Amino acid sequence: MPDDHITDDTGSPPPERRRDEDYEGGPRDRYGDDLDVSRPPRRELGWLDRQFLDTNIVVLVIFSLCCNGIAFAIGLAGVIACQDPDAKQKAMITMIVGGVITALGIAYQFMAAAAKM
Repeated sequence: MPDDHITDDTGSPPPERRRDEDYEGGPRDRYGDDLDVSRPPRRELGWLDRQFLDTNIVVLVIFSLCCNGIAFAIGLAGVIACQDPDAKQKAMITMIVGGVITALGIAYQFMAAAAKM
């Protein structure tokens, strides 16, 4: 029967994994990482928090570049309403990129109008 675990050259079995109860310190999640008890549980977060947390930052930046006015408004709502710090940070990035692109578009429109005069 094949061996299901990797062994060293001596053929000794691998060391046993430590259980979560064996660790000292605060609570741990299922991956063994320390839980951040300062954040509200995910089920207590609002819809906007979950949307910003679940969306990759690259997608948010592309959204901000393509739909800059709407992205600015949604980012502003996120900055005001989000409770989670990571969601608030992503909302801030979305708002800034959307605002900058909107300002550049408005400036371009004014320059084009001034050039026609």
